Amino acid sequence: MNLSAQDDRPSLTWASWVYGLVLPLVYLLVELSFCNQLMHSLGDPSEPDILSRLEFWGRLISGVGLGLLLYRLVSARLPWRTLGLVLSLALGILVMWNLQKALIEHMVQAASPQDRQAAQVLVAVASQAGEGHLRTLAGDPLLASVPQAIEKNILIAIFPAAALHVQPREPQFAQWLQAAGTISASPGVPPDDLEDPASKAYRALIVAPLVIGLSLLFALLNLSLALSFVLCVARPRWRPVAAGLMWASLTIASLAASHPLLDARGYERSLRPALWEQSPALAVMVEWSGRAGMQWAPTSEWVHRHVLRGYGFGAIRFPHSLQSASL
Repeated sequence: MNLSAQDDRPSLTWASWVYGLVLPLVYLLVELSFCNQLMHSLGDPSEPDILSRLEFWGRLISGVGLGLLLYRLVSARLPWRTLGLVLSLALGILVMWNLQKALIEHMVQAASPQDRQAAQVLVAVASQAGEGHLRTLAGDPLLASVPQAIEKNILIAIFPAAALHVQPREPQFAQWLQAAGTISASPGVPPDDLEDPASKAYRALIVAPLVIGLSLLFALLNLSLALSFVLCVARPRWRPVAAGLMWASLTIASLAASHPLLDARGYERSLRPALWEQSPALAVMVEWSGRAGMQWAPTSEWVHRHVLRGYGFGAIRFPHSLQSASL
């Protein structure tokens, strides 16, 4: 009986550990490091082309995350694991690249001229919002607490999207521009940039919460896959259920994180209701990327600094044609 019981135990090869544990963990570390670099860069207005440099990495890394998920779903039916992994990664990158591009293009094209002009104002005053210098017309503060270090960068990155549909819009913008001491809300545009400033500002408004949100989404998914592999070594059939439960738990825990802007009275009374009414998809991106970003900021900071040694994903320069295509 004992011999029979031992024979029934699953035998894991080195390839099983590589595909089931090592690859998800390597992806997790890269994704967290990139997310940290992304949050730091998006909160720094000193580099106007940072989105065009980081968007390439965002789509590539998210595509790899989708590819790993696709491989996990079909690997049991594939006779050649390496070829299956390569094809899954290629398909994941292709799908994610075009999906993000189509989504962003659709949202930019569907935006009204008023929303695009509003984006210019919000991008111009975002740094003042991060400093806690802005209030609503009702006198409510936009921050529930003073953000520290990377928290301020996350706040600056998502503020334009969070405040896009604030009501009443025109007098509120006038007050914020006055408080920020901003004369012009039009950001500078390189001479060879064919996109008008308002559309470019609206594109930046969308890209920030979208890329942060997808980055953390795939990071948590691969963390769940790695943990379920280890915990279910003796019961491999339980892995899908365990991974799903872990991912749901991590998602709920991330959404429970506090946020200086999203928990502020000004956001709850003046920004959130109109945002959810006018653009539910954008509201989901704002609240997920904002809260999950705050929850995982310390971990991503540690990974970026100590594991990837501060690798600067945005340091690679691509031809302008590729930058334009990526955005």
